[in-house]
Amino acid sequence: MPNVITLHRHANPSLRHSNLGLAVSPPGPGSQRRSRARSSTMFATLAAIALVACLPTLSGCAIIGAAADTYERTSSKTVKADYLGLEGKSFVVLVTSDRGIQSEHPLLLEEISTRMSSRLSQHENKPRPSGFIPPAEALSYCYRNPAWHLRSPDRLSKDLGGAERIIIIEVTEYRLHDPGNKYLWNGHAAARVSVGDSITGEFVYDQVINIKYPDSEGFGQEDITRDQVTSVLLSRLVDRMSWLFYEHEEKTRPDY
Repeated sequence: MPNVITLHRHANPSLRHSNLGLAVSPPGPGSQRRSRARSSTMFATLAAIALVACLPTLSGCAIIGAAADTYERTSSKTVKADYLGLEGKSFVVLVTSDRGIQSEHPLLLEEISTRMSSRLSQHENKPRPSGFIPPAEALSYCYRNPAWHLRSPDRLSKDLGGAERIIIIEVTEYRLHDPGNKYLWNGHAAARVSVGDSITGEFVYDQVINIKYPDSEGFGQEDITRDQVTSVLLSRLVDRMSWLFYEHEEKTRPDY
């Protein structure tokens, strides 16, 4: 916002009284017209000067606005964890989806389980858990017990070495393009993240995540490869799900 400078007009006493002691006759009509003409010219000149003086200020405002916009797009901010219940607790991550998603993306559940367990178990996390069940053990348990998702959190805890927080991720959608249009990428992923308490046997937290990529339409296979779409979509999904559980840095103006 530019600084506003207020002009204070001061009267000059020397213009009010003549020190010469001369008698001045009243001005005639011609003198009045010349006076008005001079006043008009002076006003126009002052207006032009004021306009020119404002131009750098307006340009400065535009520069400041552009700088602020760039700062918002490139800067980051600290965001607190949405769920604080992992502090000093052990956890396990269990992932499920329908058979259609698993058939189309056979390694998806394994990737999410491994990445989420790694993210949430970092020592510098705030809040910081006390331990976790390795993702290989969690995946093996799920394969051996196809109906595990029907069991209560306290039962799952007993089956999985006494984990205190049962994190269940249900991937409800994971596609790279719209149905019937495999030529243009329009990736979309959605997941429901729930946390069960081993003591109460109840679910104490629930959140739905939705992610898309690319950010705009019109990109085809000649622009972005399938592997790139899959990689970015998965990374964004894991980011948003894991960020629920620990303090982290995000862009001031997030891309996703």
